[in-house]
Amino acid sequence: MASSAMAALAATMLIYGLAHKRFFQLNATLNARAEQQVGVLSTRSTPRLGAHLLSLRKSEIRISDTEGLIYGLIFTALLGMEMFNLWFATQSLGVTAGSVFSIVTYSWDFVESALILPMTLQTLSRLSEITARINQLEGVE
Repeated sequence: MASSAMAALAATMLIYGLAHKRFFQLNATLNARAEQQVGVLSTRSTPRLGAHLLSLRKSEIRISDTEGLIYGLIFTALLGMEMFNLWFATQSLGVTAGSVFSIVTYSWDFVESALILPMTLQTLSRLSEITARINQLEGVE
C-alpha cells in the first residue's frame, strides 16, 4: 500500500509539473494587468477602468479554471489510490473490519495531506513569476 501512495504522489507531481508552465504564464498575465492598474486609475476613464477590471477578472477566471482541472485530476489520482488500498485490504484472507477501517482512515489522511501539495506548488509558481519580474526590473536599473 505504500507503493500505491508513492504512485499517487508521483502522479500528483507529474500532473502539476505538466501544468506549471501554464500557471506561470497565467500568473504573468495577471501580474502584468495588475501593474497597469495605477495608470488606468489615473486616467479617470470609466470605460478604460471597466475594460481593465474585466481583463483582471478574465485572468483570474483562467487561473481558477486551470486550478479546477488540475486539482480534479490530482484528486482523481489520489482517490484511485484510496480505492486500490480498499480493494487490496479486502482481498487479504483473515482481514478484520478494524484493519480495513485503519487502512482506509490512514489512506484518507494521506489524501488530505497530499491535497495541500498542489496549493503549495501553485504558490511556488506565483512566487517564481514574481521573482522573475523583480529580477527583470533590477536588470533595468
